[in-house]
Amino acid sequence: MSQRKELVAVKNLLSETDQILATKRMKILDDVTPDALFSECRRFRYWLQRTWAADLQTIAFIGLNPSVADNEFDDNTVRKCQIFARQWGYGRLLMAEYLRLPRDLPEGHAEGCGSIGYYRRQAKFA
Repeated sequence: MSQRKELVAVKNLLSETDQILATKRMKILDDVTPDALFSECRRFRYWLQRTWAADLQTIAFIGLNPSVADNEFDDNTVRKCQIFARQWGYGRLLMAEYLRLPRDLPEGHAEGCGSIGYYRRQAKFA
């Protein structure tokens, strides 16, 4: 695909994304393979990965606040980071968080979980 066609495709993707930014949780894009590591109680996400072209390099973003993105849905931040990564020629996005704050979860989910340090040590990036 020529660079011009790729640029048009990314601009179209950006336009579609801007139309759905009012929604907090968005369906993962069809060409993306998701992956993530969570604590047992799923209140803490250690890393999140989106892959659309495994043969290209990976880019990492470090967020400063909790995210609701998971293996089934993106949020606004993850989607925007994917768009930037695609524009810059990367094939995989790795999201991490600077602070270990709990994610927003529906009422009724477990409030506590095992050792956070244990899950950090177990984290394996593809």
